[in-house]
Amino acid sequence: MPERWLEAARQGEVQRAIIENAPLATILHDEETVLYANPAALALVGARRLDELVGRNLFDFVHPDGEASARERVQLVYERDLSVHRVACKISALDGTGVDCVVTGYPVHVLGRNLIIAVVMPLRK
Repeated sequence: MPERWLEAARQGEVQRAIIENAPLATILHDEETVLYANPAALALVGARRLDELVGRNLFDFVHPDGEASARERVQLVYERDLSVHRVACKISALDGTGVDCVVTGYPVHVLGRNLIIAVVMPLRK
């Protein structure tokens, strides 16, 4: 294997380790479907397993009061390739409780697909 391929593989492993161990919830999604969530994201919504989030509609985890504005922000990132920084949002945990958060969304392009990485910081005391 050429050296550049080995280096790319190593970088991917490092990036994955960073995301897996990040203290902030990190979620990869397309327009509406959760594709990946790190352990901090699982904890934020009260999930025990990744399959409790992956494949679900992203907006299942947005409080109904903020769903319309959240959809607008996702469209902005997804369609216009713009980042959205430090936007207030209320997340709905699996048990129905609301968690006030600040969300930053970044567009990413993976294997020809437009995706979004959302980093979520809870405002818990």
